Amino acid sequence: MKVLGIYGSPRKNGNSEILLKEALKGSQACSAKTEFVSLRGKNIAPCIACLKCMQEGVCAQKDDMQDLYPKLLKADGLIFASP
Repeated sequence: MKVLGIYGSPRKNGNSEILLKEALKGSQACSAKTEFVSLRGKNIAPCIACLKCMQEGVCAQKDDMQDLYPKLLKADGLIFASP
């Protein structure tokens, strides 16, 4: 099992980050492989509703979200943390 933890706060080492990392430790204790991803400092543009993702299977936006899509697809579980 693969669990992806996504941290959405701009604060480094904030309470949400601490809690997310503890939740990932709990997943590891249950034999899950985990990965922590922070969105802090990432360039992620909003959806422009062009439907290219539906037609071609790829997003028209060329931003940092491109690195996150494969991780989301491979994950069996997601944990989101934000303030």
